[in-house]
Amino acid sequence: MSTKCTIGYGDSHHLYEECFDPDRIYLLLEGSAMTSQLEIARDEKEHRLTVGIDIAIWRQIVEAWLKSHWAQHPERDYDRTPPDLDALERFFERLGTKESP
Repeated sequence: MSTKCTIGYGDSHHLYEECFDPDRIYLLLEGSAMTSQLEIARDEKEHRLTVGIDIAIWRQIVEAWLKSHWAQHPERDYDRTPPDLDALERFFERLGTKESP
């Protein structure tokens, strides 16, 4: 019998709570939905990562995301517009010219 209570899922993710763990929310990512530096579960055929996240931290993550420019502009998703390198160079030049306190 599973103790997972699904909150949301798709082809490559599962967001759920464990019925007897009120301290964490769990996120399972599979396949191309995730990249990681540390591969928790990997074999020749599949990649899978499950993370248990403290509920207070999860609430902070969700709140920050909802307030972010990116969350409010979904047209930015998967946008491959190259960065403005001239603007970036000017930014770093300005940083280098500021007087030290």
